[in-house]
Amino acid sequence: LGCAVHGTGATASQAAACSGGLAFQLLIAPASGGAAVRALPYRAALQSGARFALRIVAEQPAYLYVWHRGGAPGATPEALLPAPGDAAAPTLPQQPLVLPGEGQWFTLDNQPGKELFYVVAAREPLDSARLTAVVAQIPTEREPPSTTSSDRIPGPTYRVAMDQSGLCRLAFVLQHQ
Repeated sequence: LGCAVHGTGATASQAAACSGGLAFQLLIAPASGGAAVRALPYRAALQSGARFALRIVAEQPAYLYVWHRGGAPGATPEALLPAPGDAAAPTLPQQPLVLPGEGQWFTLDNQPGKELFYVVAAREPLDSARLTAVVAQIPTEREPPSTTSSDRIPGPTYRVAMDQSGLCRLAFVLQHQ
C-alpha cells in the first residue's frame, strides 16, 4: 500500500504560532480498503502489526535528529534520522519529511509497551555528545505540546517552538498493546 501523505507545509496562521519551530504527526496507515491516512493523538494505543509513519515539518532550515525506543524491557533508543553513520543534513523549510520514507510504513513488533519517539531540530549540526545531552533532557512524562489541525491530514499536529539556544525538542508517546 502506498502512503497518502501530501506535502503539507504550515499555513500562515500555523507558521505564526510556531515561529522557527517544528510540526510533528504520527500517521496511521489505512486498513486494507479502509479510511484515509490520519494522524494519531499523543499516547494513542495501537496493536502489534499496526503500520505507521512519522511526518515532520521544520519551519526554517534545521538539522533533524529522530530516535525511537521500543516498548520491550531494556530497549535502548535507535537512530532513525540521520541513519547510523550518516551526517545530519539541513532540511528545507516547510518541506515535509516522512519516515521511514514516502509510501513506506513502520510496523509495530510483538513487544508491547510504551514506544517513544524523540525529535530534535537544531539550527546548527550537533555533535554526538551534545545530542546525547539534549535527548537526555527531553521529559517523556509530560503533557504533549500544543496542537493544531492539519488542512490535509485529519488529526492533531503537534508544534514545538525553537528556543533561544536554537533547539526544538519533542518526545511523542505511543501505547503499543
